[in-house]
Amino acid sequence: MKEKSTRQTNPGVAVDRHIVYGFVEKHPPNGKPPQWYVGITNNPNRRFQQHKKAEAKRDNSYFHKWIQAGYREGKKFKDILEYHELQVIHGTSREAEFFERKWTERKNALRPHGFNLKAGGYKGKFSEETREKHRAALNRPDVRLRNLLDSADKESA
Repeated sequence: MKEKSTRQTNPGVAVDRHIVYGFVEKHPPNGKPPQWYVGITNNPNRRFQQHKKAEAKRDNSYFHKWIQAGYREGKKFKDILEYHELQVIHGTSREAEFFERKWTERKNALRPHGFNLKAGGYKGKFSEETREKHRAALNRPDVRLRNLLDSADKESA
């Protein structure tokens, strides 16, 4: 299915057709509620291929690590996840990101309950779990030294 952009021009504002989509795990373990991943795209086929390519490259996101674990058990993408088109938005990217954040909240897709590390959108907020990991990384001696050297390089330039 080939998606066609419906770009129109309003005074300086690009309006497109955006789709808020979700992947939900088909068989959650031990009676737990299924985890969701919520995203946004204007081309579902391309985005689906990007997800498949990222997991094949051993991408480090929690979502793709989870998919890799399923593959190690001999499962296929379609066996472990189900695609849902949650909402179609005819509007700006900012409007679409607003609805992505709302769906992320509605589906409880933010870590640790779901697969999303951010609430959605370009400036989405990180989950508390992700913020803790960032804080821990910043306190590692090798990272602190690299940050000091980077700031010294910027000051000397």
